[in-house]
Amino acid sequence: MKAYFTLMAFELSIIGIKYGNGITNPFQQPPSPTIFLLLTALFSHVLASTGDMMDNNTIITFHVSGIVACQTLFWIILSDHFFCYFIINLLFLLIASFRFFNYVTHSASGSTLQKLHRS
Repeated sequence: MKAYFTLMAFELSIIGIKYGNGITNPFQQPPSPTIFLLLTALFSHVLASTGDMMDNNTIITFHVSGIVACQTLFWIILSDHFFCYFIINLLFLLIASFRFFNYVTHSASGSTLQKLHRS
């Protein structure tokens, strides 16, 4: 569970080293959609980490928000090299799709069957 927080701390330290006190520091400029996406993902990740980790929806929210937060930080780090960001993003999406395919299909089929059974 601490892997995402460790990776986010590492990425934030890289951003601090890269931008320093410069004018181009993305955290010292007026808020952009990227910063709002990062804050939303971090807030969702913290909320999901305090929830019941036996629930499939909490697990999916925890991992997806962690991946989105890490990707947003990668996006800030690699803002000059969009192609590198695209490759990293593609790898994250492949890992996430393989990891959560059973959860999503099980949750979707279970809720659909329950709705059909109730009618």
